Amino acid sequence: VVIHEDNATYMVKDGIVYSKSLDILYLCPAQNTITSVVLPGTVRIITDYAFSGTANIKSVEFPTGTYLQIGAYAFSNSSISVIILAARSDIALSFSSAKFP
Repeated sequence: VVIHEDNATYMVKDGIVYSKSLDILYLCPAQNTITSVVLPGTVRIITDYAFSGTANIKSVEFPTGTYLQIGAYAFSNSSISVIILAARSDIALSFSSAKFP
């Protein structure tokens, strides 16, 4: 995925599409070749189907001390088998029908 650096709304980091402010993760394309994702500490929302269909990603690490809203089917049909929560216990996750494989 290529998004022009002057785009005011979206940006790409490690092949993943985020909002320019890095608070929303919109899409991890299915063809992405990375095998693990460490979410930036600024991410607050993972949109519906964001990781759906990803075959190479095996793990996702959530940042410490954050509240995350996870959209419907965010992890459906993916190869993600490990979810890593930071050592601190003040993480709150909100799932709206988020389906794991």
